[in-house]
Amino acid sequence: MSNERTRKEEWEEICRDIEAKIRKEAAKWAGAEATDDWQIIGQKMEDKVRTKAATGVGGEPGEDWAQIGARIERDLKAEVAK
Repeated sequence: MSNERTRKEEWEEICRDIEAKIRKEAAKWAGAEATDDWQIIGQKMEDKVRTKAATGVGGEPGEDWAQIGARIERDLKAEVAK
């Protein structure tokens, strides 16, 4: 095996290790499993952020982004009207 091939394999292993660590931390924050794929981790992360945004503006955890935006717009218009 060539020296160049060995280095390539070493870097591939390093990158896999880095990805595994990032996936583990992202999954932990999102409430997912480290073995979940990125799509599931991303969806759970988005759900968590959306829930925090909704409750942060006085909404319900299940509101979607359009409802959150409408709530913010109503609140902003009410404040400007004051």
